[in-house]
Amino acid sequence: VDIGTGAGFTACAIAPFARHTLATDIAPQMLSQARGLARQRGLDSVGLVAVEAESLPFAAGSVDAVTCRQAAHHFHDLRGAVAEIWRVLKPGGVFIFTDPTSPESDEDDLWMNDVEVRRDLTHVRDLKAAEWHELLVGTGFQVTHASVTKVYLEFNDWVTRAATLEENIELLRRDFLAAPPSVVASFGIRPEGEDIHFHWDVLVAR
Repeated sequence: VDIGTGAGFTACAIAPFARHTLATDIAPQMLSQARGLARQRGLDSVGLVAVEAESLPFAAGSVDAVTCRQAAHHFHDLRGAVAEIWRVLKPGGVFIFTDPTSPESDEDDLWMNDVEVRRDLTHVRDLKAAEWHELLVGTGFQVTHASVTKVYLEFNDWVTRAATLEENIELLRRDFLAAPPSVVASFGIRPEGEDIHFHWDVLVAR
């Protein structure tokens, strides 16, 4: 089961390793895109279901593996969603996910989540890596693999992809250009021409 599948890239990537894969999302337009990608790749084993992460319609202990790529920061009740993933997994089942993580510094964490929610109103929160570990272990998971990588971003594309409100774009641009030194260092903020380059850390865990 792939949760928050979006355009279906992860569901289609894992489909060759499973007898049956379910791509799930709350947005019908995303499920339509996932359907198109699965057809394009000739993947007959990919099904689609409208599912809210916090209320999975699967029996306890019925799922071999759950994946979630870059979606968890949109969940309105992340703790509830992780508990649901734990509930539906079979004993020894696997949960693999990636999600942006905020710095351990409270100041930089607040800055990141503030610009994220003003860029995309569906954003809830990027957790710190330590908060993710606490949540997973507290739910019952054993973290077998974890690493932090970076996703490199360009401001103009970043706000365009999220259809950011026009009145927020220039305020966000100003906040990037006037960011305090610790924020600039944490996110590699670098003006370049008419654009601004930066990066988010991303936790990848099994």
